[in-house]
Amino acid sequence: KQAGTDDLGLDFVCFRVAGVPMHWKIIDFLLIFIPKMYIWLLTVDVGIVFLMETSQIEDMIINCVALAFILSIDEITMTMLPSKTRSMLEMIEGGQMSSRTRLTLEEEALLHQQDKRWNMLSPSFYGIIIPARLIFLLAVTAFFIGAYYLEECKHLENGSWVSEDIHKPVIAHLPLLSFLFEPVPGLFPVAVEDEAAWTFHES
Repeated sequence: KQAGTDDLGLDFVCFRVAGVPMHWKIIDFLLIFIPKMYIWLLTVDVGIVFLMETSQIEDMIINCVALAFILSIDEITMTMLPSKTRSMLEMIEGGQMSSRTRLTLEEEALLHQQDKRWNMLSPSFYGIIIPARLIFLLAVTAFFIGAYYLEECKHLENGSWVSEDIHKPVIAHLPLLSFLFEPVPGLFPVAVEDEAAWTFHES
């Protein structure tokens, strides 16, 4: 066979997922979806602490790049697949959507008039200009930053937030269960010394 013959043949082939059995859906949910979501949760939770405790702006930029690299590992893994495998995945057709009924000219004109009826107070107007993904990202960021302040900081009478007292760990290595369940710190806490190694003193 000549080089490139198979690649040219893929141009005339369509790939479509006809269906997935229920037991495979359950397996995919348990072995792929749940672990991936938990890895995402663990990465975000640890990453927020990693960035919030970085004092220098230069180090924060480097840490942001490192965190972005970790979050893009799955995409990097995709680029390492053989070229034919990537081509087949890219050529998979989407699922069949419900057929949309064809509108008459009168219905299209009425729908066009309804789309023009908006103002600055219309919720649909802000739904168009503000992406839902942006709102989700802002909500997730606010949640984890708030969780950081509640777990790692204490509120003083003057209204400021400072770090909690720092205690040295009893052992030098981090237990595996404490790392895996880091988003739930009270489940497998790290054993620390009673005496504080550092505490905040008001000047």
